[in-house]
Amino acid sequence: MGLRAHRARLLLCAFAASVAVFASAPAALGACASRLTIAATPHPSGLDGLMTDVTVVPGSRQAWAVGTENRNNLSVPFADRFVNGAWHVVAVPRSGSSQRLFGVSAASPSDAWAVGDDLDTNGPFVEHWNGSAWAIVPTPAQLGSLAAVEVVSARDVWAVGEDFTTGGPLFEHWNGTEWTVFPVANPFPSVEAPVVDVAGVPGTGRLWAVGEGVAFQFAHGTWTFSPMPGFAAVDSVTIPAQRDVWAVGSSAGGGITEHFDGSRWTKFFTKGLFLGVVASVSPNDIWATATDERFGVPLRLAHLNASRTAWMRVGPGHPGIASVGAIALRPDGTGWIAGDTDGTPAAQPQLAALCGL
Repeated sequence: MGLRAHRARLLLCAFAASVAVFASAPAALGACASRLTIAATPHPSGLDGLMTDVTVVPGSRQAWAVGTENRNNLSVPFADRFVNGAWHVVAVPRSGSSQRLFGVSAASPSDAWAVGDDLDTNGPFVEHWNGSAWAIVPTPAQLGSLAAVEVVSARDVWAVGEDFTTGGPLFEHWNGTEWTVFPVANPFPSVEAPVVDVAGVPGTGRLWAVGEGVAFQFAHGTWTFSPMPGFAAVDSVTIPAQRDVWAVGSSAGGGITEHFDGSRWTKFFTKGLFLGVVASVSPNDIWATATDERFGVPLRLAHLNASRTAWMRVGPGHPGIASVGAIALRPDGTGWIAGDTDGTPAAQPQLAALCGL
């Protein structure tokens, strides 16, 4: 889900509906695509909130999910941990009256980062998990919001979002000691062009970040703008292999898919299937969340076809989860989808397990 969608949903405290879409799978994952089951979350019934991101913890069966609840017209961040077969609420410290969490990423069970914004200061908000507790980590004074984070290593973490001063991308980096702002110009100065998602290229230390009509590649110590066809607004990116980058979003008539093959971006449109977030297990096993109506329900699973040129619907729509913020998959194809119960005001934060987790 894009930063702009987060802001519209969370600032208004109504948590209005947003797009949800998912991709079907080849034989191995297709066999379990129907095994999407609603998970028991640790939040009380009637909680007004949204899960905005979920991540699996490498080398373990653990996972983290983050989000924000509306409490007495204030934004209160939360973090849920999946450990020993169940989800548990873990205390998240606050720096003031209203903070939000949008993104989470983990390197190990004792090293995770969550990012968002502080509505009291109108600046970024960052927390770190050390294996025992979450703690607020200072960031440079900056007007902006962080939408996503990618942990490359304990001394190499990137967070991305929007610089409110320029309306363009905001990149911040953790070097193991402190966070610093990495200056990147807005390639479209006349329009708002935030970055909303970031992912690493397997085995390289390189990354891609995408957003409202923009894509940037990190290589050789710098972020470089990479033009996409048209001005496609994409909300989610996955990188199953080197020189194989996929980003998805939606427009008024259907889903937008952008693919980078190592040389250039190409684009195709899926009429009547609205794409939200994307994830992959391998180059031939790429998923996305989807709905048949924009801002509609129920959530549907879809998969990129064998020629990787179209999305195929898989199974029926799945009631019980909507407004998907993220999907996270393990190498074995199991994983989690994070969102809310029905995409309406006062909806309940919700998680769904894939393939019998």
